[in-house]
Amino acid sequence: MTKTHIRKNVSPRVSTICFLFCLFNIVGLAASEDDQLVFVNLIWRHGARSPVRTYPTNPYNNQRVWPQGFGQLTQLGMQQHYKLGQYFRERYHSFLNVSFYNRSQIYIRSTDFDRTLMSAESNMAGLFPPEGKQKWNGTNTSWQPVPIHTVPKPQEEVLRFPVTKCNLKYNQLLKDVFASKEYKAVDVKYQGFYKQIAADVQWKGELNLNNLWIISDPIICEDAANLTLPTWVSESVLKTFREIVGIEMSVKFGGLPVHYRIPMARINGGLLVKQIIDNIKLNINGSSNYKVVAYSAHDTTLSALLVALACFNNLPPPFASTVIIEMYNSTSGYYIKAFYRNSTIEPFPLDFLGCGHICPVSKFIQLTRNIIVDDLDKECSLDSTFI
Repeated sequence: MTKTHIRKNVSPRVSTICFLFCLFNIVGLAASEDDQLVFVNLIWRHGARSPVRTYPTNPYNNQRVWPQGFGQLTQLGMQQHYKLGQYFRERYHSFLNVSFYNRSQIYIRSTDFDRTLMSAESNMAGLFPPEGKQKWNGTNTSWQPVPIHTVPKPQEEVLRFPVTKCNLKYNQLLKDVFASKEYKAVDVKYQGFYKQIAADVQWKGELNLNNLWIISDPIICEDAANLTLPTWVSESVLKTFREIVGIEMSVKFGGLPVHYRIPMARINGGLLVKQIIDNIKLNINGSSNYKVVAYSAHDTTLSALLVALACFNNLPPPFASTVIIEMYNSTSGYYIKAFYRNSTIEPFPLDFLGCGHICPVSKFIQLTRNIIVDDLDKECSLDSTFI
């Protein structure tokens, strides 16, 4: 499995015995002002983009509207992530010493897509504008290069789902989901809407929960770009589009039917959960100096993660939305606090797997055991147990 590379420290600051004591000696945990923030994991969606693809009768099917082509970050997307970086700069001002960029404090990894790489770059421009001696190209320079790491798409097993080696297993699970009565009930609910949209766009063929995104994605992108929408696109239609996209995300990653959450999570969002836990352990045992590990990814990434942790609200993650996982050290041990920042100014708290907003690290690890796999090749085999 592809791992995020975390630089090792030759002198761990705590022993293994202390690690175990600190991790598991937590009873009746409550946050205190004296608790120390020690590590942050950020997982965000890229900013606003052009449509990935579109439908034949769309009036905006040309390069004049989308000069960089389909699936590319727009200037609005750059601005969204620049502002998100500024938000992180304010939130973690003293924790990161943001007035001086230090490569040993933060690690950024992106999927190998232009839009996620550029979102990460825009974010870092907002988080670490050069000051003082770090102004490298004259006094008017407002940004500095910050390394963004990635791996080739076929090797991505942490941030993009489904992973390549699990396609057969994933497609079999998805086939079972499509055959379920729960899925069919939801799909039937929107039959009238599908027919209405098919007539509006002169769609040849059948629209359903699985392919409506070909229509909804360009409309949502055009709405974000403040383009004049076709007359048939009302506020009600936009709302229903987003509602169906959210349901589609839930279906794809195990939220519907709910008993598919664990088998789906084990080959999707659980892979990212495992990486987050590894990052936490490396910080606790002193093997990593990173204060922040940030992942630049997709709406599918956030959806798969939130479904795996049983806190997905069936709403599609908007552009530049972020899951924030903060780890604190207290007199009782280590705990995490998780937040979700969508389009609001302040993020709202998340409750992972019923652990509560303040969740002991030991309990978090225990609660996620059934979605963590040690041998992904074996797990992705069609011979492995589905449910």
